[in-house]
Amino acid sequence: MELKLQKESPSDNDLFEGQQHHNVALKMSEVIINEDIKIIGLEGCLGSGKSTIIHFIKKNLKESNFRFIEFDAEIYHFGTTKKALIDLIYRGLKETPGVDKKELQDHRDSALGNTLRYTRHQKSKISFWTIAFLLSSILSIQSLRYFLNDINKLFTGSTMSFWLFLIEVVCLLSPFMVLGAFKLCGKRSEDFTVSDILKKNSEDTITEKMLISREVGTLELYTALNGFIQCLPTDVRFILIIDNLDRINSGKVKELWSDMELISATAGEKLKIVLPYSAEHVSKSLSEDSGEGREFISKRIPVNFLVPPILSAGWRHGFATLWSETLADPVPEACYEVAELLERFLPQNHKQITPRFMKKMINDIKITSLTLPAQANHHVLIAFYLLLVRYAGHPFTNLMLDYQEGTLNELKGLHGLSDTFCAKMLKTQAQFARLYHYDHSQWREYLLCIHYQTHAALAKSELLDEPLRAALNNTDLAAFMALYGIFGFENAWRRQLHGTDPVQWCLLLADVEPEMQAKIAPIMQEVIILLDQTYARHVREQYHPKFVQALCILQEKGLVKGHEDFIARQSSQLMDELNRYNEATNLDDESFNLELFEEVDRYAVLTGKNYLKYLSKPLSGPLYYCFLFGYEEDFSALEIIDLSLNFSQTALAIQAYLSDDSEGDIFAPGIIRHVKINNKPLNSLIASPEPIQSAKNMEMFISGNEIKSRAAFRQLVLNNTWHTTSYISLYAHQVYLLEHYPSEVAAHALTHMIAIGSFTSYDSYMPFTKSSDFMPVFGNYLLYLQSFERLIPALEVPELAVLVIPALTSLMENSRVYALSHWQYVTQSFPLIVNAVGSPLALSFLAPWESHVVASIVKNGLTDLAPAFLQAMWAWEGLQNTKDALYQGLFKLIGEKDILLDAMETLHPNYQAVLQHLLTYQISYPGTVDILAFHDWYVDTDLATLLKPSHVRALFNLLTVEQQDETIKALIDVLLTRDVDVKRHIVLLQDFGDRLIYEENGVRGSRRTVARLFSYAPQYPAVANWLDSQTFHFSKWSPEDSLSAVTGIVEHREHFPKLLTTRYVSKRLNEIDEAISEHTDEHAE
Repeated sequence: MELKLQKESPSDNDLFEGQQHHNVALKMSEVIINEDIKIIGLEGCLGSGKSTIIHFIKKNLKESNFRFIEFDAEIYHFGTTKKALIDLIYRGLKETPGVDKKELQDHRDSALGNTLRYTRHQKSKISFWTIAFLLSSILSIQSLRYFLNDINKLFTGSTMSFWLFLIEVVCLLSPFMVLGAFKLCGKRSEDFTVSDILKKNSEDTITEKMLISREVGTLELYTALNGFIQCLPTDVRFILIIDNLDRINSGKVKELWSDMELISATAGEKLKIVLPYSAEHVSKSLSEDSGEGREFISKRIPVNFLVPPILSAGWRHGFATLWSETLADPVPEACYEVAELLERFLPQNHKQITPRFMKKMINDIKITSLTLPAQANHHVLIAFYLLLVRYAGHPFTNLMLDYQEGTLNELKGLHGLSDTFCAKMLKTQAQFARLYHYDHSQWREYLLCIHYQTHAALAKSELLDEPLRAALNNTDLAAFMALYGIFGFENAWRRQLHGTDPVQWCLLLADVEPEMQAKIAPIMQEVIILLDQTYARHVREQYHPKFVQALCILQEKGLVKGHEDFIARQSSQLMDELNRYNEATNLDDESFNLELFEEVDRYAVLTGKNYLKYLSKPLSGPLYYCFLFGYEEDFSALEIIDLSLNFSQTALAIQAYLSDDSEGDIFAPGIIRHVKINNKPLNSLIASPEPIQSAKNMEMFISGNEIKSRAAFRQLVLNNTWHTTSYISLYAHQVYLLEHYPSEVAAHALTHMIAIGSFTSYDSYMPFTKSSDFMPVFGNYLLYLQSFERLIPALEVPELAVLVIPALTSLMENSRVYALSHWQYVTQSFPLIVNAVGSPLALSFLAPWESHVVASIVKNGLTDLAPAFLQAMWAWEGLQNTKDALYQGLFKLIGEKDILLDAMETLHPNYQAVLQHLLTYQISYPGTVDILAFHDWYVDTDLATLLKPSHVRALFNLLTVEQQDETIKALIDVLLTRDVDVKRHIVLLQDFGDRLIYEENGVRGSRRTVARLFSYAPQYPAVANWLDSQTFHFSKWSPEDSLSAVTGIVEHREHFPKLLTTRYVSKRLNEIDEAISEHTDEHAE
């Protein structure tokens, strides 16, 4: 088919049904001819067919006496508009028959300033040299005749006068002589010529008056129009068409707006103006207020025709006509599909579908299709691409998305799409599904061909593979996510994954937004599989900070778990490397660097495992100083603050610190938190011949020189002599420190006094202890004491105790003591300490050394223990092992008969306290006791000893119930033994009267033994109580024994209230009363 494109020119025919454009042109022609209207407007949007209507008007008025002059404002708006108007009107008028062209041109030239008129007045002066030259020339000519006659006479031999001949020669040569004199003496220019004597030697005065108009203004336009009108025949009229007024800047619009009024007023009926324009654009140019601009238009243009809008049916007919001319004839179904797209996706800058827009679109479809392979309905896809990408400016990727009802919200958020656009795309995809029988890949592939102007395979690569690769290499997540949902994305990222570094994928996806995490989860799963296959397979991978940080971020988002194979392998190798660092003796080698700990910290976040707590050996002091000291915040996951160094490693860390920095501060947080009182390795290091701090500092201090650095001053505590020799008087020499850091000096001096045990001059430093910074510094100094016990004497000094107690409390609460003389603590120091800090803290502090305390109690017994310690122990719920040791210490006394007998007689107060505690809490002796010990105590013990207070009953109460029962039986035997001194029985009843019960067993002599006790009732209430509480069958007793017993009861009846009520005793009592009554009566008689 022949290539035929639509041209941007007025159409000869009205293509649209209804012929609205032709009708408007006809009515405008009638108004121009019949009405005395000077300015007629034609309003319509850009490309709506205004030029076509003007073209129709020209055709309608072709036979009339109107002639057309066209002024394109867009062409001339960069120059002088008025000048262009004058020139263009002149050209239009010049072709009119009967016009005076010369006069017309004169008016034009006059207006444009093409004619130059001026007046010149000149006055010249003739110089002396000019007059002399002229006179000499005349004289030379006159003397020539005489000179020639004399020459003739000279040749003929006639007589002549020599002097006269000489004068003639001078006169003849006089002009040359004047010229020579002028050259030597006259005023001349450097380029001297003979003519200078005639012209350049004169002086002229010129006066000029010039009238030139350099710029054409309103006056010139008015003058030119006036002149033009006068030159025209009376029956000729003109129409001035000012076109494209809506395409120039506002300044030119305002200028032409003013010129139109001037032209219409000046030309009268000879010239009418037709003004096609867009009201929207012109009103904005005339005024910032659109309403005010429209008011200007209505005032200037009284008659205004509107370009008719194209109805849907009308423009579709015209569109089909244009389609048939350029694309295909007969018109295929694709034309109507494109019309549907055009109506759906009309660009926002077009308020309606105009002829110009239709022509442009038809041309673009044709030109684009020339470079593409033909396929069914390919013009529809080209139109779709043009409407959305070229005209509307949408990203091409928006066309490739899969618009489904269920995924619209995701697409809107990810690609920033509007609801309206998505709704339109849903309709379009349904339209394409109908056209391509639901083969979405077919039309999407052709769209790729349109966009990239190439075949489908290469276009796919350009659409996704290259952008994916670029996004991956540039770690551009926004660009990557913009591709999500595009046709072919799933296959594209899989193709890229296995040809790229999985580390790059982690870097790219780390910053994904929460709402997109579920979308990239499949990608991350594949990335992790690839990492598990390749990462850290045989050796530890080099530290990649961004990669490890990305893993941590992905873990926070749940996309990485932290226990993947590649993480486990790298972690294991990191652990091996950490152990190598920890066991190294020289960490100055270049192979040891801080980078390892940065990586370990990140992996600790990933795995939730602090690798420093899983070292094969205790944490090295040099390693701690080189790589962990001062990095608490940088390596937060390693929890450096919570790490602990053992005795020896703490000393090595301090040694490494001060060896590296002689001005190091031993109170630095990373150092002081590992220091505890009585760190033996540190004490040994201090006592070593080679001091670990600068010896110069100690020499300066001893010599009385000032130390200006607090760090150097603090290092004095690391000198052995400071702990053993008194330097109290030397502190007064530290004037600088006393002036600037008095509390520091006070804390240092008081700690020194505590260290050496001398408190003679403490009062001079007491004023400095009121400062708020004293107590923390004082506590730090105390940590460097070589033993905890050196603190105890200070508690006996009331003034110092006020300072020591808070520091001591802090030290004990925070477990800042490495070693303790535990036996001294529980035997000597405890009373002072418990008074200072209270029993709960005093005992909880002892817990780490409990096993040692138990061993010492087992070894040394309870005698040396401080009573305050025992008292505190009974009120404390902890230290159960210690309590058990105290119990066992007492139980040792019960296990052997001889020791038990001694304990019955004499028991140390500490043992008594333990015994009382056991009895209070009803704790029984778990072992077996020799029962005869109690029997022998009352039988064999010296009577004088027996009569003294003893611990028999308390020890008895410690026995189990079974053993107590057996013991009571043995004691009953003692009680009923006749050969035993009655006083022993009395003591026995005093001790065990509440447990001994008399039984009538018929043992020989037992009744007589009991009978004799009745006579001791008044002296020993315990005996009386026991007797009164027993049950006796006196009728079974022998007469002597029963009489003895009853007599005792009767004589001391007040002590036996219960026995008096028994039948036998009451009977005998009545008999006695009767006998007494009879005896009394006998005496009375």
